[in-house]
Amino acid sequence: MRTKLIVILTCSCLLATVALIAQDIPHDELHWGSRAYVPEVAGTSRIRVQSDLVEVPTVVRDGKGNPVSNLKKEDFILSDNGKPQTISTFSILTGAGSGVAAAPEALEAPLAVQPRYVALYFDDVNTGFGRLNAAREAAIKFVHRGLNPGERVGIFTNSDSLHLDFTDDIQKLLDTLAKLQVLQRLPDQAMGACPPLNPYQAWVILHGGQNADTRNPHDDSPYGMAIRAASRCGCKNQESSCVLKEAQLLVGNAQGRSTDTFDSMIHAIRHLGDMPGRRILVLTSSGFLTLSLQQEQQKVIEAALRASVVINSLDAVGLPAFSDLWNTHYNLSFPMADMAAGTGGEFIHNNNDLAGGFAALSAVPRVSYILGFAPADLKIDGSEHKLKVQLTAAAHMTVSARPGYYAPSPELSASEKRFRKLEQSVMAVDDPAEIPIEFSATPETLKSGELSLKVLVHVDTRKLPFQLLSERHTERLIFITALFDTKNQFLTGVQGVMDLRLKDGTLKQISAQGLDAKLSIQAPAGSYRVREVVQESVNGHISAISRDVTIR
Repeated sequence: MRTKLIVILTCSCLLATVALIAQDIPHDELHWGSRAYVPEVAGTSRIRVQSDLVEVPTVVRDGKGNPVSNLKKEDFILSDNGKPQTISTFSILTGAGSGVAAAPEALEAPLAVQPRYVALYFDDVNTGFGRLNAAREAAIKFVHRGLNPGERVGIFTNSDSLHLDFTDDIQKLLDTLAKLQVLQRLPDQAMGACPPLNPYQAWVILHGGQNADTRNPHDDSPYGMAIRAASRCGCKNQESSCVLKEAQLLVGNAQGRSTDTFDSMIHAIRHLGDMPGRRILVLTSSGFLTLSLQQEQQKVIEAALRASVVINSLDAVGLPAFSDLWNTHYNLSFPMADMAAGTGGEFIHNNNDLAGGFAALSAVPRVSYILGFAPADLKIDGSEHKLKVQLTAAAHMTVSARPGYYAPSPELSASEKRFRKLEQSVMAVDDPAEIPIEFSATPETLKSGELSLKVLVHVDTRKLPFQLLSERHTERLIFITALFDTKNQFLTGVQGVMDLRLKDGTLKQISAQGLDAKLSIQAPAGSYRVREVVQESVNGHISAISRDVTIR
């Protein structure tokens, strides 16, 4: 009997919700995650920093914390890496009920009160059970207080396992929040890992000293402590090898989840950007590792800026315990602070009043400013640029602004190359065969009488280039099923991500049996082209197969 991976896709007018169920492989060896798939718009794939304009969202507050209005372009001084810049574009955004009119150079007329759309985005992948529960209860209290006139709230999750589009229906919001729970995922490390590390310690070990000669096994650095721990837990005379292998495994897993988080946020931001009026995304998380993913984080900020979305962040840790400060609060929460600052938003942390945090972060600033400049002689080297915004007369006022940006890289990163190859394969018509897969699509009628398409994918795992890390065979498979009409126009799709971290016995089992993925797409009668694309992440190898089907 083959190992079964059952993917159930239910659709209303082509697509509604996605659920994935894994069987036969222990939960600590396999993890499924999924979301609706939408191809990148041509020309916008993997948003990169524009070299002709950098926009800097800015909020100015007085000594009492109230936003300051009526400032002009001449009131600001903007510098890039310490060099003064000419502010070439300037606009003023006003929030609902502020009564603030835009400056002449921003708008030709005062801005009317606009509807407000708030996306409550919960990181159910990187946030622990207790902290996510606390955040859920705080969000329920926030919703119970009621919505303002013209306000719509939507609920989104990192895993895309829970979704509610924007609504003012309080009961629907409460019912959806009641279902919020932590997505079961692979643990950061296997039981009995030697030595035990957390992702931040692992990153410091790998990147704090690239040359092994600079690492001191006798000091109190993460490397030195890990070496001594490895000696005690069974890696005698192989301490360095054990430490580095475990660090590679932890960082790889953590960065994979962080990359998925950024991709998921961009999907939510784009949907929010389609809404009229003011747009706010409230990110609730206990943090995630991004120390080598600055460019990926930058893409989220750029996506939000282009969609006129403000990201406000709420640290689900609340007031952290002292032991959490170095690992969680001061390191894993950095991306939340950066994304808020980069879009003119706020970051609430070190505060156990999560309900108050939701209320504060769902409100837009009464007035904010967007400063734009064109960098002169910007080098295409991927380097970090520090931004600083000051006032010509700054008495008793504080400025919150985007802290920096990254110049375009001279070439795509390895992850970007894999992503582009995947995107191109979905929209192409050729059938690359770098991974041994089989694929079938069969029309069927469900018991409810609805028409459906049953899809079966089989992967021969014997040719997959598993990496051996910490005595586990690791690999990531990305499945995309896309439905096209007879004019080859994309209609709908679903993306599944399978993280494998297999023990020897499980690898032997699936090598003999392979992996099966089943899914069902409900669609009206008609003729379609179904395309299945599978990519593995170690080498970026890919396979794709298309089938013409008619549903009657």
